[in-house]
Amino acid sequence: MTQTTGAITKEYSEKRTDTYSPTEKESKTADFVREQWQASEDSKRAIVENTWLGLAFYTGRQWSRYNRVTRLLSEDNPPPWRVRMVLNYILPTIETLAGKLTENRPGFIAVPASDDEDDAEAARQSERLLMFLWHELGMQRKIHEAVKWMAISGTAWTYCLRLKLAGIQAQRTWIHVVG
Repeated sequence: MTQTTGAITKEYSEKRTDTYSPTEKESKTADFVREQWQASEDSKRAIVENTWLGLAFYTGRQWSRYNRVTRLLSEDNPPPWRVRMVLNYILPTIETLAGKLTENRPGFIAVPASDDEDDAEAARQSERLLMFLWHELGMQRKIHEAVKWMAISGTAWTYCLRLKLAGIQAQRTWIHVVG
């Protein structure tokens, strides 16, 4: 049997008699962090459950149930003689809602920095650039999908990544839409 030696194994192989006992402030901080974590987990669990059920209804699986133990959708196996009607009114309702909410494209207005003609021209070029990027990046479709997701789950995120011209630095922005 070979024995591995090194700085880490040597440190952990030594028996220590001193024990760590946190201070009162550290204990209070740890309790506060634990409470905050539990609150976030509880709220996240409710959001995840509602999202799964919303997706089930949207896809026509109205007889599905959310299993809180496995955190998955489950469907019962009914007897063969039982007929379960599925009338999916959710799908057309959400599609209509998303269509109405994204019917008009947003308008871009760039404000010139001063009354100078060069600044006014730069503002006009900025508006044209934004319209071009809106079309080229397919933003209308992406906004439509985000609105549908918001209607199904109650929340939606859009991720924007803006790169500088040098390509060295990137700025990430999350746009959180709550319905």
